[in-house]
Amino acid sequence: MTCFHEPTKLPNARTTPTGLPAAIARLQHRMAIPAFAGTSPGGTVPALQLLRPRRSPRDTAAALNSLCGERVRHAGPGRARPLAQPRETTTMERDLVFDIGVNNGEDTAYYLTRGFRVVGVDANPAMVACCEQRFQAEIRDGRLILLNVGLAAEEGVASFFVSEGNGGVWSSLDPVLASRGDLATHSVAVQARSLRSLVHEYGVPFYLKVDIEGAEHVCLRDIEPTEAPAYVSFEASEGRLEDLFLLAHAGYTRFKLIDQLTFRQVLPPPLHSVGSATATLSRLVKGQLRRVPGLVRAVHLLRREPAPAGGPSAMSSGPMAEETDGPWRSVEEVAYAWLYYVRETITSKWYDVHAAR
Repeated sequence: MTCFHEPTKLPNARTTPTGLPAAIARLQHRMAIPAFAGTSPGGTVPALQLLRPRRSPRDTAAALNSLCGERVRHAGPGRARPLAQPRETTTMERDLVFDIGVNNGEDTAYYLTRGFRVVGVDANPAMVACCEQRFQAEIRDGRLILLNVGLAAEEGVASFFVSEGNGGVWSSLDPVLASRGDLATHSVAVQARSLRSLVHEYGVPFYLKVDIEGAEHVCLRDIEPTEAPAYVSFEASEGRLEDLFLLAHAGYTRFKLIDQLTFRQVLPPPLHSVGSATATLSRLVKGQLRRVPGLVRAVHLLRREPAPAGGPSAMSSGPMAEETDGPWRSVEEVAYAWLYYVRETITSKWYDVHAAR
């Protein structure tokens, strides 16, 4: 999906609501997770390179106690303690979805077939033009609004780099992200808007989907507890665990980590089990296989399961809200799963987090 984010670094621990960058570093230290030199895209937090989980979800909960202003306890599925409570609630539009990162419109098409009104946002002019042709009737009927804008913390105009040769899915304000894999890029001027401004103009959506290639935090930081969608999903990026806690800080209490190759929920195997040992060995082997030219792409194409009849496209973000796979889990359980799964592997490089209030 296309990506747009502000060129500045993340605020430091003193300026973020809960000191998240420093807290993530503390979590990394307490779980004995080695870090490599470098930072996550668009941020200042060292990227996490988890080779083997050394703590259980309960121990993870203890490590997470310092992440937010209130304590977190291991609560089990569906029993997570809220980290923030809104004082009052702004009226939510229960038939409205925000699709941030429209791309070719597969997600938008799914939401429309479910009877939702959709506000679709994409910074890539070519993607928006394609969707305008695809959804002429829905636009004419007022069921779909398409905006050729990029998501940023501030309003304005900026250069957006469109990646060439891969359908533009890695396009970004950051030329490094847009040119991954030695892709050529070209720049276009785009209008920048914040999520807050979209909410004020179009209303609070029932569901917010965010998939903008490493800039998800730009949207998540803009979610106010008093103007929060009932459900949120976003792409999980390696080294950006703090994105999960931005939602916890906004009052979300139930979470899932979904493998986008299968649309199935993932959880790490129990520590010190045969499954854990097998998974560790498998990761080491896959790390070596990833070096074989062209093998990763071939595996991705082979493993992508066909979508069920009447369901979302296999190239979409998949089921939404309560239709996602498995039970809701606590923030510490999903944080543990994130550290275990969200990294470069041969079988999957795409995980989404789903959150509910």
